Amino acid sequence: MSPIEGIAKGAAGLGQVAMAINSVRSMINTLSDDSASLGEKITASFMAISMTIPSVIGAYKNLSSVINAVATAINAQTIS
Repeated sequence: MSPIEGIAKGAAGLGQVAMAINSVRSMINTLSDDSASLGEKITASFMAISMTIPSVIGAYKNLSSVINAVATAINAQTIS
């Protein structure tokens, strides 16, 4: 993985983490809103879950590939 690819994947992973956090915050705000109906609360919960799970999985994939590339580069420098 080139340094540019690593930076792009790292940024994508961090963006996905931010998206997941924002989805959970939005759900919490809706659930704590006394004026929101039960339907709105259920809809907000399903939307947050459906956005959070793929974001977390994508973030894990992107960030783990960056971490593996960094570890490989460090090992290559240590060996030589």
